[in-house]
Amino acid sequence: MREAIEEHIDAPSYCLAPTSQIQQLVMTYFHEFIQVEALSATSIDGFINHILKHGYQIFASDIHIQKQEKNFQYKYRRFGQFQNTIVCPDEMAEPFKNRLLIRAHVPFDSLNQATDCSLTLHHSTEFTVRISYIPTQNGYSIVIRIIRPLLDLNLNTLLPSHHLAILNQYLLSCKDTIIIYGATGTGKSTLFYHLLKKLTAHKKRPISIEDPIESIIPDVFQINLDEADGSYAQHITQILRQDPDAIGISEVRTEEAIKGLSASKMSGALSIATIHALTPLDCLLKCLKMGYPQHELFNQNILMIATKLLPTLCTHCRSSYAPSQFEQEQLSLFPDVSVPKILYEATGCFHCHHTGIENTEPVRF
Repeated sequence: MREAIEEHIDAPSYCLAPTSQIQQLVMTYFHEFIQVEALSATSIDGFINHILKHGYQIFASDIHIQKQEKNFQYKYRRFGQFQNTIVCPDEMAEPFKNRLLIRAHVPFDSLNQATDCSLTLHHSTEFTVRISYIPTQNGYSIVIRIIRPLLDLNLNTLLPSHHLAILNQYLLSCKDTIIIYGATGTGKSTLFYHLLKKLTAHKKRPISIEDPIESIIPDVFQINLDEADGSYAQHITQILRQDPDAIGISEVRTEEAIKGLSASKMSGALSIATIHALTPLDCLLKCLKMGYPQHELFNQNILMIATKLLPTLCTHCRSSYAPSQFEQEQLSLFPDVSVPKILYEATGCFHCHHTGIENTEPVRF
């Protein structure tokens, strides 16, 4: 018990640690696992459910699970920041991996092969997780993405009026290209689905190709590339026979997907896509590197929408302090920003799950 706790709290300070933190660590380490050699499918299922449901409860975006030699551990990413790593008994690694993939309907003969799959659970509501498994030389790596119900966006408060007018013009005209870019977990898919819903509200007919489908949108024709036969190009050809007003392609990350985006644009319909990029230039360069024809890319109207979220400090454990000399010097490098007399920091508490981060706020440009 002491060894497990001291992985996260230096001795003897764990004696003075909050009771909630000790309880969370104890529950994590010893949840139904007093005797590891006696593990059954039921207890493994309980541990899997605990990890996934706890991640959903604390608003984690994804869970990273690693097995390297004799080290088996997992950690949550919440609001773009990793929480403390939880170290588990090494004997659990193989049963955990096999049971997780079997529950996600992976065939028995493919349990040691790289695969993408999904699993649906029930907590306060039904939610789905997307699982990516890759075997490594000394173990494996699993990344679990938690898919949540879509948020209702109010673009009137998120975009300046002149930017919102340009976006509405693109949606109403149903031509040209809209590319949504940003880092992981910044709301690209949320905005992508919101635009598809907005098109249906304008009596338009959007069709999307997704790999895989994360959320079901009423009145939007969604094609799951995982389950459907054929490539992006073949699907685009079939979609064009349906006379769509807009074609959506989520997660453009391959040469085949970028060519599908180019083909949908050449059809004359509005094209909407998401891509992992940090700046507009980075977005264009990635399109070129993945095979988007240069003469097409620079001879069309492209509306690029950046998604950026900033973490907000927990209001329960936030405290103020005077900026240090070093911080004042760093802030003085920005002449348009006045150096504040008070700064804030959060040490972490029960309400923010000991991260100091309470939520995130979208950045308005």
